[in-house]
Amino acid sequence: RRIESRGEGAGPGGRLVSRRSARPAATMDSARPRRVPNKSRRPDWREELRANCMTRVKSERVHLLWKMRNQGQPPANDMVSRYVRNIISDEVQKLKRNVNGKENQEVDMIWEYEGPQEAMPAEFESEDILLEMERLLYEDLREEMIRKEALDEEDAYLAQAVFEHMQLKGEGAENAKLWCPVCKQGELRETHNLIHCTLCKMRLDLEEDKVNLDFLRERLANVHMEHLDRGCTLSPKFCLHDMFGLNALYIRCDECSTFEVVV
Repeated sequence: RRIESRGEGAGPGGRLVSRRSARPAATMDSARPRRVPNKSRRPDWREELRANCMTRVKSERVHLLWKMRNQGQPPANDMVSRYVRNIISDEVQKLKRNVNGKENQEVDMIWEYEGPQEAMPAEFESEDILLEMERLLYEDLREEMIRKEALDEEDAYLAQAVFEHMQLKGEGAENAKLWCPVCKQGELRETHNLIHCTLCKMRLDLEEDKVNLDFLRERLANVHMEHLDRGCTLSPKFCLHDMFGLNALYIRCDECSTFEVVV
């Protein structure tokens, strides 16, 4: 067997020297850390900005939903985007005021960053913050709209029942069902000077008052019409309330400040 076939040669003193000894130089070169491009680095202040913005959205979205609900119309896309961008700009200003102990290069990057309004698309690495915050807001808005539609259906059902009663005559009005204005699901019944709901805890003790289901039906129709005549388009709420030792049924609407006794 020839020595050259194994990649080996005779060295000084007759020892066999492997030609593989020349490879460690290449191995050392491959072990050197490669320089990471500047564009792939994400400064710590951007991670802090992301965390602060997401915390703000999660804590303030209830206020935003309440504000949109009071406007009585679905929010526009630009309103949500403007709200999100204002949060980002506000958090950037907070970072600028809190730069003590940070490296000079990082401080310079924060002061050069003016928020999403002025940032170029190629330079703005936090566009995903906008998308993530808008996604959270739109999910809440969608759930809010679903709940609102369910309540509107219940209110429409009750209003239809009141309207049908107003159209009834004679025995039809006496035999018509009266739905509970509090839970809007149960049926009101009268037994032994007591009007109660079949589902919720709504109870009216009539005592010696000349009040029955027919009278309550007429009062509900009247207060509904009076509320609409005020120009308020929101659905009022009904509740039982003890005042001056008297348990009574009240109509209430926070939008037009309505709060008065039904019976």
